[in-house]
Amino acid sequence: MKISNTHHRTIAAPVQQVGAIMDTLASQDDRMWPHGAWPAVRFDRPLQVGATGGHGPIRYTVSHYERDKRVRFEFEGNWNGYHECSLQDLGNGACRLTHTLQANPSWMLTLAWHSLIIHMHNALVEDLFDKVEGQFNRVAHPQVWSVRVRFLRYLEQKAARK
Repeated sequence: MKISNTHHRTIAAPVQQVGAIMDTLASQDDRMWPHGAWPAVRFDRPLQVGATGGHGPIRYTVSHYERDKRVRFEFEGNWNGYHECSLQDLGNGACRLTHTLQANPSWMLTLAWHSLIIHMHNALVEDLFDKVEGQFNRVAHPQVWSVRVRFLRYLEQKAARK
C-alpha cells in the first residue's frame, strides 16, 4: 500500500535565506531540525549526495541535493521510498517550504504508519516548519502536540532511558 504525505508552509522570507537554513541540516549549526524535541539528524559526512544516516530508527541516504532548493532522502530498509524538503520562490520575498514523503512499505510498516507513525511524523514536520518560520517571523499558529503525540513521545523517551 502506497503512503503519500505532504506538508506546505508559506514563509515570508526570500527563498535564498530559507535555503541557507535548509543547507545547515545535520551540521554543527543545524538551524532547521527541531532537535530540542526530536532525535537529531546525523549523517556520516556533511549534507551531500551519498551521505547516510537518519534520525532515531529511521535510516536514509541523501539521493539529491540542490543547495538552497531541495534535499531528497531515500529510505533504507523496508520503507521503499523517499522524503524530501523543497523550496519554491513565490516572489515578493516569500517562499513555500514543502516536505513530501512517498513510500511503499511492507504491510507491517503500513499498519504502523496508519496507527502510530503518521502522528509523530506530522508533529515533527510541523515543528520543523515552526522552527524555520520562527527565524524570520512570529509563528502565527505554532503547533501544539496532540494528546496522542505527547503520549507517544513519553513512551519513546521512557524506552530510550532504559
